[in-house]
Amino acid sequence: MYPNRLCPSTDFNPYIDTTAYLEEFFYVQASSLGIRWNISDQKNDPHLCALMDQQIKQIWKLLNIVTKPVKCHELITGATRSSSNYRIGKQMYELVKKNHWYIQQRQFYVIE
Repeated sequence: MYPNRLCPSTDFNPYIDTTAYLEEFFYVQASSLGIRWNISDQKNDPHLCALMDQQIKQIWKLLNIVTKPVKCHELITGATRSSSNYRIGKQMYELVKKNHWYIQQRQFYVIE
């Protein structure tokens, strides 16, 4: 469940410099979506492959409607991330901004 509570001084590896982090903070885990099917379907049933391709386009279209691109920066280095690949739903965006949560995807990010 979210959000997750983190105390760098006790939760991080003892060799990691924790001075750039707050004493305690909350974060939500970023997620991703992938769609895959067996590529041999194309050889065996071109009609099925065409239907699956159409369905995938519809899924991405809906996901783009219910999410928006987001700009964020890495908590430690300040590196900015911004592209259509980084998207967030309206409700989660509001929760993250209101509560000052970080987003974790390997590193911790702040949404701008």
